Amino acid sequence: MTRNKASTSDRISNLPTEIIENILLRLPLRDTVKTCVLSKSWNEKWKTVPQIVFDELLRLSHCHTTSPPSTFKGFKRLVTLELQEVDTEINIFESFISSCPLLEHLTLINCPSTENIDLDAPNLKYLYFEGPLNSVRFRNTPVLASVTIKAAEDFVPEPGEFQPADMIEVFRGLPVIEDLFVGYNLLMSFAAGNIPDRLPATLEFLKTLVLSKICFGSLREVSCALCLIRSSPNSQKLKVELNYGATADENAAVEFLETQDFLDISLKKVREVEMLTFDDSKPVMAFAKLLLGKSPLLETMHIQLKKNRSTKRFKILKEVIRFRRASSTAEIIC
Repeated sequence: MTRNKASTSDRISNLPTEIIENILLRLPLRDTVKTCVLSKSWNEKWKTVPQIVFDELLRLSHCHTTSPPSTFKGFKRLVTLELQEVDTEINIFESFISSCPLLEHLTLINCPSTENIDLDAPNLKYLYFEGPLNSVRFRNTPVLASVTIKAAEDFVPEPGEFQPADMIEVFRGLPVIEDLFVGYNLLMSFAAGNIPDRLPATLEFLKTLVLSKICFGSLREVSCALCLIRSSPNSQKLKVELNYGATADENAAVEFLETQDFLDISLKKVREVEMLTFDDSKPVMAFAKLLLGKSPLLETMHIQLKKNRSTKRFKILKEVIRFRRASSTAEIIC
């Protein structure tokens, strides 16, 4: 039986090129691409199919891609691209993206070659990125409205691991951003770089801001958060997932939050605040106090307590309720 299988496989592999191309043309696109894993001799065959047309959606996962042939002209109709654990060289990835003129939705999950994001995608509207991150640049993304950049679930950073990111340069490439999720990896890159009080160009279209795994005991992380808040005058929803750890500048962060009057911060359009893994530490309480005092249209503040703080629920709620509220109708839900 083994000999017959091998013989059958050899006969298929040794068919004339035009017959193989004819077979591949009749397969669904996804199955055509998957033939690259059959053997080394099949690794490049799908790329040489002369009339292959990529539909509006392409999903690839758990594979390795190589450079396209010299006749490659791009994917003119591709609108949505989803890559998960796809390994390729960074220059191939960038060429791949720039060759999709209609690309609107891009999802990248744990792809080793995308640690340095440099996007040239003039029609891109949605980006979801999850995985390791060294640098990010939005070189040509004039209509990009939704950006999620988050670390992998099992990500454990090493001290000094994050490369500084220029906040001003990053957001210069996002002129119409509406929904922004800043994950721990991007937040720490911002914190490692130069942090302005506010961005030169206001994020006037931003409606939803999510800050994931932020430590309010770190003055630099607090400064990043306040920079984005100052720069988003029309935001309506703020979601903060808190992170905890011993930081050398916790006292400085607390003093900064408690002593500043923040006259330059006004959350005039914020209607909903959500704070996850909340506790009664001084910097967290000071931040909650700031949000309540600067949000005149606030309707609800949702507080989800840190697991080991559930027994203090009434005490924490009682303290938060005492904070001055700019909105007389704001409801605090704990």
